[in-house]
Amino acid sequence: MRILKERLKTQSSKKQYRCFLEIVLEMTSRFPITVSESVQTILHNGYFRERFAEDEIYYHDIPEVWAKTYYWGHNNFWWKQGEERKRYKLPPLKPARKNKLERYMYIKVQGKGQNRFFASERTINELIKGELVGNSYKKLWEIHAINYNEALKKYYNHMGWEPYIEQQ
Repeated sequence: MRILKERLKTQSSKKQYRCFLEIVLEMTSRFPITVSESVQTILHNGYFRERFAEDEIYYHDIPEVWAKTYYWGHNNFWWKQGEERKRYKLPPLKPARKNKLERYMYIKVQGKGQNRFFASERTINELIKGELVGNSYKKLWEIHAINYNEALKKYYNHMGWEPYIEQQ
């Protein structure tokens, strides 16, 4: 993971690296996948490198959309849910992470820049262990929730933002 971090940091701008980390955070908080597996999924896809220029359309979608696209695949029409999937005779999607009470934290990673993240404690610890972020952080806020979507609803409310609505 250390080699990957150095490669990403030297071949990417801060904006690109931040976007990459946000997609990894989304994938690992939303799906039954580790940080290492999510990094490999993104890099294996090839789409990431091809589309990841500063002025590219890549930045016109939020990390949640990219995480779902990498995990489920664009050709699986992940944005079609329930009855709509049945109507188009689409196969079921791979399962998302099962509901389980987990601790989610909003943190500021110590070091240069404004590296603030909201993710599960498990994901934060994996990022630190894999040296994708610094090894010390300040916890700004925390919540316990049964899944990432519920945690995001509480986080958005805490931040005073409009209610969180999952991307479909």
